[in-house]
Amino acid sequence: MSKKWDTKGDKVFNIVNIFILSLLLVFIMYPLWFVIIASVSDATDVTLGRVVFLPKNFTIIGYQKMLEYREIWIGYRNSVFYTTVGTVNSLFLTMSAGYVLTRKDLPGRGLITLFLLIPMYFGGGLVPSYLNMRDLGLLNTWFTLLITGALSIMFIIMARTLIQTNIPHEMFEATRVDGCNDFQYFFKFVIPLSKAAIACFAVFYAVSYWNEFFSAIIFVSDRNKHPIQVFLRRILLQNSILNDMVEMWENDVDLGKELFMLAEAMKYAIIIVASLPMLVVYPFAQKYFTKGIMMGSLKG
Repeated sequence: MSKKWDTKGDKVFNIVNIFILSLLLVFIMYPLWFVIIASVSDATDVTLGRVVFLPKNFTIIGYQKMLEYREIWIGYRNSVFYTTVGTVNSLFLTMSAGYVLTRKDLPGRGLITLFLLIPMYFGGGLVPSYLNMRDLGLLNTWFTLLITGALSIMFIIMARTLIQTNIPHEMFEATRVDGCNDFQYFFKFVIPLSKAAIACFAVFYAVSYWNEFFSAIIFVSDRNKHPIQVFLRRILLQNSILNDMVEMWENDVDLGKELFMLAEAMKYAIIIVASLPMLVVYPFAQKYFTKGIMMGSLKG
């Protein structure tokens, strides 16, 4: 907001800055807005490029057909399970690993840290990962996606740094004098004092679990265990509806076009429904981002 003592240069800078940021906002928000209006527009108008800023021939047929599509609800249920359980598990592992690495009495602490850093730069590859999951008996199970995305080495390092810089070691020594063990100190002091960082980690982990589809395609073949993103991908490739009706398509061109338009309508509706949980959660967690990320670099 301009003040009366702002110079002319300050006012020009503010105007240019607001203009550029507004332009960036339009570029960032338009794809989301287009998906929203496309989901309630006639599929023919969307395909022909007639939908630009406002819906054309308003319809909710995409949402209606989506609600009738059983696999969507299976995927939604699975994604909620993977995201909820996986996020809680990942947070516990991340914070506990970060806390352990802060302990000066941990034997080989530097070697363990180096061991954790190696996977950040070198990966085993897809085939060894698949063989490893197979030998462990984790293919096509509910634990597959929970394990493959359980930890982020970057978050472990961040958790270690924030605990070191924001929770003084003298606090641990004082609690030891009072008879507090490691588990009590971790749950009663480390966790409460790291809420902002935990909230930040939780959002990133939740988004990662919710958007996961590659690991599900590689390691899970049972459709009843697939997350919603796999079903969304299948519909985007038009394999879900059109392939089931291929014989009718060959015999009836009009029916084929109708099925294609129906798939287009469902596509945008499913994108909205699949993205909605993260769009709702993100604004509430946004206030923790700056504080959570900067905790490791500022003294509390």
